[in-house]
Amino acid sequence: MAESASEGYTPDLTPPSSSRSRAAAESVRNEGFLEIRVSNGEWLPCYVVLDDQLRAYNDDRDFREGRQELLVVDPERARVEARSEDDDEHILHVESKDESLDILFHDRMTMMLWKAAMSGSESETQTFQSNGKIQGHLMIKSQKFFKTRWDK
Repeated sequence: MAESASEGYTPDLTPPSSSRSRAAAESVRNEGFLEIRVSNGEWLPCYVVLDDQLRAYNDDRDFREGRQELLVVDPERARVEARSEDDDEHILHVESKDESLDILFHDRMTMMLWKAAMSGSESETQTFQSNGKIQGHLMIKSQKFFKTRWDK
């Protein structure tokens, strides 16, 4: 019938078209379902892979099967690290243009929205608060590559 999941099996998510070695593929790579803003201004739900580039696919199957990416972000644009108590409960919305970033956090637990618009080439840190409680931190350093972190 359908594929059976064997215990302890971890799928190799490296696209077949990739020529990177296994060691390189294991360096820094994060995947997740995010929403990104596309050129017409709409938010596009997609499967995003972040390593030395930010690549967006229709879904995780397109990524596994090595299909064409929807979006590739220039790795020289910016580096983004998002941290919070429940990072895996957030969707990160990112719009990158030149040296500015518009970023929207959506906390699915509290249904709160946080937004930051930042620009410049210096490192910046923004703290998001709600009712006096720190909800998350955002650190941006431009001229580096995109990276988000989910600490589970």
